Amino acid sequence: MFIDTRRRWGSLDIPPRAHQLCELHQDSGRVAIKWAPGYRNMQYAFNGRWVGNELVGEMTGTPGSREDNPVNDSVYLRRVSDPPAQRDIGRGGYYSNVTPRGGEYGGMEFLVIDAPPQPVALVTFYEGSAGPPWAAQDLVIHGDSLRFRLVREGREDAFDGIFQSRAVILSSRTLDLGRQRLNKRSTVAEVAHLFWQPGCQDSLRIT
Repeated sequence: MFIDTRRRWGSLDIPPRAHQLCELHQDSGRVAIKWAPGYRNMQYAFNGRWVGNELVGEMTGTPGSREDNPVNDSVYLRRVSDPPAQRDIGRGGYYSNVTPRGGEYGGMEFLVIDAPPQPVALVTFYEGSAGPPWAAQDLVIHGDSLRFRLVREGREDAFDGIFQSRAVILSSRTLDLGRQRLNKRSTVAEVAHLFWQPGCQDSLRIT
């Protein structure tokens, strides 16, 4: 979740698109947020409260069709960085090599926020459609190199990477994943800064 409560903008990043912030209400520490319908018209909302720099509450998702299940999860959201500036220069951003293949999508997405004291990142695999985003564990960035691991569905995989100009090269020996070049398609600010619009109908698809 990207949010700037003072300037009233933000987005919710759920592959394959970021959801635009539509409603933001604060009163005596309580916070209520709603985003524009996104992929398959799922409508997400958060209701909770501030606890220091954390948001604690409930995330719900109302499906747009009977084929999808509703979402209802208790969440504890930890603040990891300041809101990005309008001019967001650096290695942080949205990287992807996702391409359509016979009407389906294949590839990887890598969203990284390179901010002190601890950078954070998400990895999403596309195998026909977008899978769930997986948080990078023990992420270490040193110079142009990075390493992390993914723990998912009972298995653990180690990844190595190298930042290049407008790209990142990722590989994993444990996953038998050769060098994958993911091009930088947007900055963190471009992903996060979808302006709040009352009654907004839809969100931006990242391309």
